[in-house]
Amino acid sequence: MQMKRIISTALLASMTLSMNAVHVRAEEEAPAEKQSGYVLMDIPYDKFYEAEGNPDVDAVSSATLNKPRTGTLAGGSYHVNADGTDISGVIYPVYVEDMAAIAQETQITDESSVTITVRNRGQETTTVYEGKDALFESASYSYYILDEAPAYYKVLSGADGAYTFSEVKGEAQTVEGVTAEVKTGARHADVEISLSNTAGIEKGQRVNAVVLTLSDGSHVGLRHIANLWRATEIGWDADEFALGNRSITNIRYITETAVIDYPVDINLGGYVLMDIPYDKFYAAELSADDPAVDAVSSATLNKPRTGTLAGGSYHVNSDGSDITGVIYPVYVEDMTSILNETQITDESSVTITVTNRGKETTTVYEGKDALFESPSYSYYKLSEAPA
Repeated sequence: MQMKRIISTALLASMTLSMNAVHVRAEEEAPAEKQSGYVLMDIPYDKFYEAEGNPDVDAVSSATLNKPRTGTLAGGSYHVNADGTDISGVIYPVYVEDMAAIAQETQITDESSVTITVRNRGQETTTVYEGKDALFESASYSYYILDEAPAYYKVLSGADGAYTFSEVKGEAQTVEGVTAEVKTGARHADVEISLSNTAGIEKGQRVNAVVLTLSDGSHVGLRHIANLWRATEIGWDADEFALGNRSITNIRYITETAVIDYPVDINLGGYVLMDIPYDKFYAAELSADDPAVDAVSSATLNKPRTGTLAGGSYHVNSDGSDITGVIYPVYVEDMTSILNETQITDESSVTITVTNRGKETTTVYEGKDALFESPSYSYYKLSEAPA
């Protein structure tokens, strides 16, 4: 009996040790608790705008090597290349559910800094970007850990570079009364729009992103320097995108501290007086069975260039060998579609000398009248809609 009690006690001690060992291993193998947090992150344009309605927004390939690296001009953006050849995307607050998902990305800290020297308008300037500002020139998905939850942010999903981002979280406000001055064929871009009465956004303010809503419900994301200048000026070239007969119904500004919607009604259409070839003019006026209307090939070289005889027409050849078509008012749905054509302005003029019945006459055709001798599809902008 004594021997049995000794064996039972030893067996019990062994079982206890074994159970403790299993418990210790279970604690060691238990997954660590996820650490969530908010960061300021470099987000590529296409990833940023994907949830805002336009995923096809490329990085800016810039030949202006100083502007992308100038914080006062490209604030709210970041670039990867230190040579100034790109603007890669947007710096914006992000909520990360599991910080381990971005552990392999570049972390910017308060000790980080980058020194950038640029030359604008002949003046060289050196700026040191420290702490979170060093995100301005860093790799995509670089991040800086924030101490507090921001009011506006995106939510990151995915890991190891395969990221997606939600739409901007935070309450948007609507501001009415914005006015727009639209120029086509302007100095910076084919379309330039200067906005006024933009309460909440001031000229020169740092802006992270701008989203245009079009009348068909589609969206366009704008990029710094290429499409966004001095906060309140926006624009684009005709080869970037064309509006056609669509108008802009809303302009959304996104900053780190606000999301502001500006309802607008901006139409890029306009009325012009245009040189239209005969066949193009008559195509919609005749049936399919009617013969085509060709240009006039004239042997009477003076009459085609005499306004009192050929008024309402135009000719391309200055030798008087043709009458090409009709001068007529036209509504153009998107003015960028005719930017490659010859624009006639109030400063335009053409001098024509003709001899009719032995009498030589010289006439200067100025302003819109210069369309009389000009290439097909030349146009003169009208200030009012014609009847």
